[in-house]
Amino acid sequence: MCVSLFTYCGAVGLKGAWALRTSANQEYDTYLVLSFIAQTLILAAAEEELEKVEMPAFCTDKQTLYCGNASGNHIIQVPRSLLRSYLIISADN
Repeated sequence: MCVSLFTYCGAVGLKGAWALRTSANQEYDTYLVLSFIAQTLILAAAEEELEKVEMPAFCTDKQTLYCGNASGNHIIQVPRSLLRSYLIISADN
């Protein structure tokens, strides 16, 4: 499913955006996390387009206040009222 960023950004108000990698060894970012007033959207690079994806245990029904890569292939997400850390499992490990 390809997502129109223009539609999302214009419709509900973008509050934050973060580019993430699945590994510290990666040359380019893999994910784009977009935070809106009442939700978080995760997009993944797929050739020349971005596709909406789901990440297990990632809080998408709340606004994300911060999201970023951390050591040990973890992603830190700080959604409203919660703090979560995730271990990234990929073919690079």
